[in-house]
Amino acid sequence: MMKKIRNQNKRTTFIKLFARNMVIGLLLTAVFAGVLFSAGQKYIFSQAKNELYYKASALQTSVSAEENMENRSKESLISSLRLSANYNITLSADFQIAPDYTENCTALVVITDEEDNILYSSRKGLQAVICLSKEEKESMLCNMEAFSIPELTQLEEDYYAMKNKETPDTYVHFNLLSAYVNSEKNSFIPHEAELNLIQFDPKVKREKENTKVIETKQYNITMPDKEDYILIEFDQSDLSSNYPIAVLDGFFGTDKYHFDELINDKTLQQIAIHSSSTIGGFYGISSTAGIYHSKSSIWLDGQKKFLVIVFKIDAWNSVTKPLYFRIVAIFLIIVLFIAFLDSWRRNVKNQAEYAFADYQKALTNNLAHDLKTPLMAISGYTENLIENKLSVAEKNKYLQSILDNIAYTDSIISHTLELNNIHQLNSLKKEKIHVLSLVEQVLEKYELLLDKRNISLKISGQAEIIAEPDLLKTVMENLISNAVKYTAENGTIQITICSKSCSISNTVSEKIDVTELKHPFKKGDTARSGKLGSGLGLFIADKAAEENHFQLILSCSDTEYTAKVIF
Repeated sequence: MMKKIRNQNKRTTFIKLFARNMVIGLLLTAVFAGVLFSAGQKYIFSQAKNELYYKASALQTSVSAEENMENRSKESLISSLRLSANYNITLSADFQIAPDYTENCTALVVITDEEDNILYSSRKGLQAVICLSKEEKESMLCNMEAFSIPELTQLEEDYYAMKNKETPDTYVHFNLLSAYVNSEKNSFIPHEAELNLIQFDPKVKREKENTKVIETKQYNITMPDKEDYILIEFDQSDLSSNYPIAVLDGFFGTDKYHFDELINDKTLQQIAIHSSSTIGGFYGISSTAGIYHSKSSIWLDGQKKFLVIVFKIDAWNSVTKPLYFRIVAIFLIIVLFIAFLDSWRRNVKNQAEYAFADYQKALTNNLAHDLKTPLMAISGYTENLIENKLSVAEKNKYLQSILDNIAYTDSIISHTLELNNIHQLNSLKKEKIHVLSLVEQVLEKYELLLDKRNISLKISGQAEIIAEPDLLKTVMENLISNAVKYTAENGTIQITICSKSCSISNTVSEKIDVTELKHPFKKGDTARSGKLGSGLGLFIADKAAEENHFQLILSCSDTEYTAKVIF
């Protein structure tokens, strides 16, 4: 039993090639996404660790400098801690990849005593720069915890509520009209204040014309016990020389909700605030988030204290998420584009190989078919000759038929070899060719035949072109041979030459279908048993013209057949 032979050269299509490359591209993208995620997280954590220890060293140096502490108030110290309760992990100067104002990304700073009681902290509060005179410019702190004033609590809540309404073309502006000020403590309590949500138009250059207030709240706060605080009204004009003036910085420090969440975290209390270690470390709270902490000794007012800094870092935050997906998407698009180009290139190559394979198969099949007829005829005539019962005239007839079939077979083989030589050309060595001289050279071998059959030959025009001489001669040989062969007696052949083309026309007895004449083994009368031609002449001429980057155009009317070569 014969086994079924599988087609080892199974053909593929562009869709299959692209699908295969796309799978590889998706796998590469998945690997890239994993590496990017891991590298990004390591980078963020590494930068956070470096900044934590840098910030701890800077704060320790600042706070422990006794000569700077003599005149420092509690409010001034708290202001320093609030301004330090942040980290700045960036990819560039203006692009933060772990901003400390996003969810699960925050920082806090506290100073504790030896009993782990919190003395000073970075819990968010209101700050302002107040200038009582040109020489007196201080950053002052509103100590909201020191006074139980409901209006202050309401002001803070309104501030955050209004901040949540901010859009790309709006911002919150806090205007301090008057305040209770204690210069010695660097402390103030707002008296009259305005909270405005302002909309601006970036297209308008003049500041007064490009903004408008879309929401406003006013406050009038009275201190129950003024103590050493003095009520001061601030100048609201645009003249910077008018004092006193105040510029509100806004609320600075660790958000109170995040601060309370972190400071009450039992794990953080154990390993950082209540820890006997003054080094610090890291612990993870999820697969993408963790807490860096540092505890160091400082001297404050001649007593040993502890400076604790905490960075809560989430590498998978509202900034890194869209950035990550954007980078992965760009990588995927590039990979798929490369996959498309590679698939297209391979498909073009495959189609050329398939076409050549089909051409070879068709050529072989047609060659076998056309050789079979003369070989059968030779075999039959030979068998008749062997019987030796034929007359001399019959023997001569059979021998002539055998010679004709051998000549026909030789013609087919010669044309096939000629076609093979065309395909084996690696490079074209072009040179200047006089077309008229080439045509006359080819026509020399047909002079006797033209005279014998009384065929009229007319040649007009001349031209010089750049071409590969052997290929151009092959084209002219086949076209002129074809014209001579298929022109009836007393017919006409007209050759017209110009700089852009060479046209060869001959008279015919009936219209010929030229649709498939340039295909191998196709003849005008479609009779494959005819011995007038091999059916390869026009096919060879067309291929030789293509190799020279020329074009062969065939046409036929009821009385005239034309083969035109476009240079």
